[in-house]
Amino acid sequence: MKRLLLPLLALLIPSAHATNYVECEAIRSVITRNNIQLENAIKDSYLAFKSKLINEKFQVNNCSEIEFEYVDNLDCRLFAEKIPDSDSEEYKSFFIAYTQPYRDIDKRASSDFKKRGCYYF
Repeated sequence: MKRLLLPLLALLIPSAHATNYVECEAIRSVITRNNIQLENAIKDSYLAFKSKLINEKFQVNNCSEIEFEYVDNLDCRLFAEKIPDSDSEEYKSFFIAYTQPYRDIDKRASSDFKKRGCYYF
């Protein structure tokens, strides 16, 4: 009886579980890596906002790149001091656009994670 029971049980165990486990771990690592990148983007968003505004006006990323012309450097520094703070509406719209790719990836990966029946330990 045991001889017949063991092969039948072996046939009932699908081999797809190993593949699903690997897929789940891969999706989980994408979510984790994306969350780290999102945190870094959040930390760097205000500096990116300032650089964007300075670049639009002076075609440089920061004022220290203007070396030889003192007047332009001074204008740039005065402009940089007048850049709106992180509570302004302009910064908030920039922040949403700057972090949107990370939120899209998280949403897509989370839906794949749930759709495949994956779970956290």
